[in-house]
Amino acid sequence: RSPAAGRTATAGAGHIGEYEVCSFVGAGEATFLGSESANPSVGKAGRLERVEEFRLEMVCSRFALPLAIETLRQFHPYEEPAFDIYELAPKPNRATGTGRRLVLDQPATMPEIGAKLRSHIGVSRLKYAMPEGMDEDTPLHKIGVVPGSGGDIVDDAVKGGCQLFITGEMTHHNVLAATARGMAILLAGHTNTERGYLPRLAKRLGGQMDGVEFRISRADRDPLVVMR
Repeated sequence: RSPAAGRTATAGAGHIGEYEVCSFVGAGEATFLGSESANPSVGKAGRLERVEEFRLEMVCSRFALPLAIETLRQFHPYEEPAFDIYELAPKPNRATGTGRRLVLDQPATMPEIGAKLRSHIGVSRLKYAMPEGMDEDTPLHKIGVVPGSGGDIVDDAVKGGCQLFITGEMTHHNVLAATARGMAILLAGHTNTERGYLPRLAKRLGGQMDGVEFRISRADRDPLVVMR
């Protein structure tokens, strides 16, 4: 095997948590045909070669990637080392994300859920829409929740099997699209669904910024009022 693996690790590749020089190696057959001007390490120029090679896989941070590539080219025995760079998806974390998917232990109806939501966020009115085949007596137990404006997350909620999607506001057409796919919508107002997080945010910021006091505004309210 090539010393490029160890050298690339020294350049910053292959680091996972508390472990270094992490790699995976798989054997296989490779083919190449060098031009008359090529100077292959194995075989001859102008002839199709079949050789046993090892595929080396290592993770690498964006910061270390330029040096890792430079090191690979420098220490790999081939004149033109072949390599691919794949961007990895971030590690999933249930504690983070735009919204939440809830599964109730005891199913509840739209009026029951609405009453609890009004009491929790301190509002007197909610808006809702129901798909065909669902009514106010339908038991609901899979619920998607997104504060603010959750229209962009409707597709994820539907794919997640949510029967009800609770958010602050959505456009007319997003509501129609959601109900057409069998999911009910419950809207409580943009800022109404975000305001409850402010005390937690103030506490977190206060813990990170010494000497700064954070106070929650008492004037914050929904800018839209109902005309009677």
